[in-house]
Amino acid sequence: MAEDEKGKGKDDEAKAERMNLFVDVKSFVEKRAEQVADLLQMIDNKSLVAGEVTKGPRTAAQRLPRHMRRRAMAYDVRRFPKGMRSFAQTQMTDSKHRNKPPSRFARRKPSNILQNYIRRQMKAVWLESHIWHAKRFHMVSRWGYKIADRSFQRHFRPIYRDAMHHCCVRDKSYLTCFVLFHPSQSLLIESLRELCAPQTGPTFAFKSSLDGKFEISSLLYERGKYPNGFIGPVRFSWSKSESDRFSLSIWTHPANRTVVLNEFVRAFGLKKTQKEDDDIKIEEVKKEADWRLKKQQVFTDIYNGENGVELHDLRDQLIRLRLYGPNSICVAANVLKLVDGDEAQSYRKNHEMWNDLISKCSPDQLTDGLIIPLLVEDPRIFRPSRRKPFEKINPGRKVEALSQNLTATSDIWSRDARIQCLEKR
Repeated sequence: MAEDEKGKGKDDEAKAERMNLFVDVKSFVEKRAEQVADLLQMIDNKSLVAGEVTKGPRTAAQRLPRHMRRRAMAYDVRRFPKGMRSFAQTQMTDSKHRNKPPSRFARRKPSNILQNYIRRQMKAVWLESHIWHAKRFHMVSRWGYKIADRSFQRHFRPIYRDAMHHCCVRDKSYLTCFVLFHPSQSLLIESLRELCAPQTGPTFAFKSSLDGKFEISSLLYERGKYPNGFIGPVRFSWSKSESDRFSLSIWTHPANRTVVLNEFVRAFGLKKTQKEDDDIKIEEVKKEADWRLKKQQVFTDIYNGENGVELHDLRDQLIRLRLYGPNSICVAANVLKLVDGDEAQSYRKNHEMWNDLISKCSPDQLTDGLIIPLLVEDPRIFRPSRRKPFEKINPGRKVEALSQNLTATSDIWSRDARIQCLEKR
């Protein structure tokens, strides 16, 4: 039995040796068809450099001969041979690496700096004093604006000392201003009557504000929801233009801007007639004055309503500064230079009162909310070369009946006058 098993094993080995002598060509080719296809593709690939065999697609820089390859080739298409520039340009546009920034000399050009500043203001609006504050304060984004939050100095004593004994200035230009126009003052008062509550403060019919010589603080509520539906505090003032139209300017916080606007739309049935246009080409702006003029002409939202009521949304177009301290009026008198001549004919009484009496008063001698329209020159032209100490004002008794000699005429609410001032800047 053992001998028979040994014989069978030898026969199987002999059969296996005979099978190894033959190759099944069909199965061999089927198993290696993919390898043959890859080999043919690599041999027939025209994009390969002569004498090189590499798997995968090649970039424009990799297709150059060895002696022409430079790292700068991948960033500047002009370094490629003319025959390969069109192909290299398509690959460089699709690449994810950032372009080489321009030189510092080019970046510091005034036009390029202005365009960069405008581009950075697309997300959050900068105030007029942003550059000054950004070097000295921590800036935060609030209500769509960049606002100075706190000083780099870790103590508040210098600011407190100036506010108590000298003067401090705060930029409040982020406040939103709405202006309502209509020939009838009583119609505006009657339409806005339900937005105010006489129990909480003055209304738009407050007697001292009707002649346009005082700015009054009030509280707004949603229409017909008092004591609920509180919106927020506002400051308003009346004015009358040469066309016998009354204007009511209302300053509100930007957080309440949408709610206040919706209440005005309901009260007067307003509809927007001039829409915003965001297609401003930054490259066309060469000067800051051009940018502000373009913004003034484009971003003024105008609403028209029933009975000829017109509303202008003047956000980001007017500058509002708030001065604190006993020398506030003294500082303003030294900074502002009044205009003389025919241009200031309508401001003549106000200029005389300012020079003779108001500029020599302390803030506590004047009535709260007093409006003094003045026509002034650009303060940057008359900026003193040296800082001079201001004369201390001795506090005196309160000046009475000052508003009777002042005129409430002001061109600040006229859109054409504001655009003309920007053009003459």
